[in-house]
Formats: sequence, C-alpha cells, structure tokens
Amino acid sequence: MKVLQVIDTLHVGGSEKMTVLLSNLLYERNVCVELLLLVEDGVLLNEINSNIIVHKLNRTNRFDLHKIKKVAALVSKFDIVHIHLKHNYRYISLACRLCGITKPKLILHDHSHTLRIKRGTTRAGKDWLFKNIFKPTYYIGVHSDHLLWAKEKLKIKQSNCYLLENVIQKMTVETSKETPSGVVMVGNITRIKNIEFALKLIQQIHETLTIYGNVIDHDYFKELKLEIERLEISNQVNFIHEVANVQPYLSTFKFALHTSKKETGPLVLIEYLAHQLPFVSYATGQVYETLKNEIPTCFCTTFSERDWLQRIDTLHLVNRQKLQVCYNENFSVENYLEKCLKIYNHILHS
Repeated sequence: MKVLQVIDTLHVGGSEKMTVLLSNLLYERNVCVELLLLVEDGVLLNEINSNIIVHKLNRTNRFDLHKIKKVAALVSKFDIVHIHLKHNYRYISLACRLCGITKPKLILHDHSHTLRIKRGTTRAGKDWLFKNIFKPTYYIGVHSDHLLWAKEKLKIKQSNCYLLENVIQKMTVETSKETPSGVVMVGNITRIKNIEFALKLIQQIHETLTIYGNVIDHDYFKELKLEIERLEISNQVNFIHEVANVQPYLSTFKFALHTSKKETGPLVLIEYLAHQLPFVSYATGQVYETLKNEIPTCFCTTFSERDWLQRIDTLHLVNRQKLQVCYNENFSVENYLEKCLKIYNHILHS
C-alpha cells in the first residue's frame, strides 16, 4: 500500500499538525508514505521524519496547467491519496479529472469549522462545485457533525464516511520547578477564537494571560490591542508568536482558557489533558462530545461571564490524574493509527 499525504502548507495549525503526526506514524508502522506540499513549506516541516520523501509543488496559480500535470503524474503512483482540507481536495480532484487519472483512491480529510452552506456568497459557489462536481467518494471527518454533513448535504454513502478524532503525541517534558502562575491560551489570532471574551475574564480575575498563536487576521489583532488598552490590562496580556509546539511550556501555567466559538477538535484541549493542565473551554468540538460526561466542570455551554468565572473558581477541585486518564483512554496515537489503517484497508477493498 502506497499512501500520499497532501496539504497546501505546514504552517502552524491543527490540520497541519495532524498531517505531520499521521505521516510520521505511518512511516513508523512501515507503511510506504510520502508527503506533498502544494504551495509552500512551513515551520512544521521540521517535524516530519527525515526519511519521508517530501514533494514540493510550489504552486503560485492553481490554474497553472504545468503544475496540474505534474501533480496528476505524482498522485497516479499511489494507491491512496489522503488529502487534508476541502480546497486541496478540489485541486487534486480537478488535476485527476483533467489528466484522466483514475487509479488512486482519493480521500477528503475534513478539518473545517463551518459546515453550513451559505447562499448568495462566494463560499456557496465553492460548496456547489464541491457537492456536484468534486464530490468525494471517501470522506473522513474529525467531528460527528462532519459525518452528518457529508451524508445529508453531500449525499456520500454512509459506509464511505469515517470518523477519525484528532489526537496528539505527548511530549516528555521536564516539569517546571517553579510554582505555576498565570493563564494560557493557545490558538491562532482569528475572530472565531473569541479572544476578546477571554480578555474580559482576565480583567476580572486579575491574572496574567499568555496567548500563543500566529496572527492570521491582522484587523482582528488590532481590535484586540485596542480592547486591551480599553480594559487597562496591558500589563496582564502577552502575545507569543511563531511557537510550533507549546507542550514544553504548559506546566508553567495554573490553568488554561479556550474561548473559541466553533471547533472540530480542538487539538489544544488534548494537549492540556496530556499535561494535566486544568482548563475551562466553550462546549464545542469532538473533545467536548467525548468528555462532557467525564469532566463536565471543564466546559461552559454559554458565554455568560458569570458562568465562566464560577467554573474558574472551581478549577482547583479538578483531579489532574483524571485529566491524564481521559487522555490515555480517548486520545492515544496507537488507537488513532489503528483506526486510520482500518479505514485505508476498507477503502482499498471497496
């Protein structure tokens, strides 16, 4: 079985981290796996096993026929082409159609936050193409809602829809000898992360907040800076960018916040679990669906400041060993790899 993992870049992000992890796990299991980057590298490329062959298309125009022929010739050599993110799937699907490539089984691995098809927007046009022209035969979602969307909206056969929840590979890190202090948030600076809500909480609990994440939405970042000034908490908030892996730093904090309005995973909550860091998160994503009955005090179902402050006040009661158990039982890389290989084998024999 020859497998090609496909993504546009390996900048820091959840789908990018999963691409790296899966590629490495497959290689360690002696699966013949290679990686294709459609646009550019990214800092996470440094985490790819050095023995894995990495193909770089360096595409600057998605309608470049030379690049389309080149990518089609490459994917034709594989049995399974595992494509992360919808826009990358559309591109590979188009290349195969134009060049008459039918051998490989193309899989869409959907990591998206938004599943609804909006009318009267540019996005709606893309989704129409996706539903009617580039509809995938095989679909992997990281959240149960993904599978529901694929079956109901795209009309993909139920037997060809697979759930593969995100996981992380826990790093062995030296525990800080200093007393943990302050609050941490991890996530790129985008509006859906709802960081302004976290700022209001920080003003009231008089803690320092360290935010690890790259600036994706520069206008939003400017708004956050203005909000920090308005709340008079400039000395309490620190942004740190360009950190590929936050795991070594998590033990230095007292607890974490995750205020994103919409998630599919998210990976960062799994990192908190793995390092026994108590957190309060909005109730969204597959991690919440999996653990809402195991650690209910770690989740809020509203954005009421009072509710969040009450949750924060009780974090000292969270059993850290319970967090470790939740990680071990639900998010191990061994189980993840076995699920993925089972999906591959099912697809190859379908």
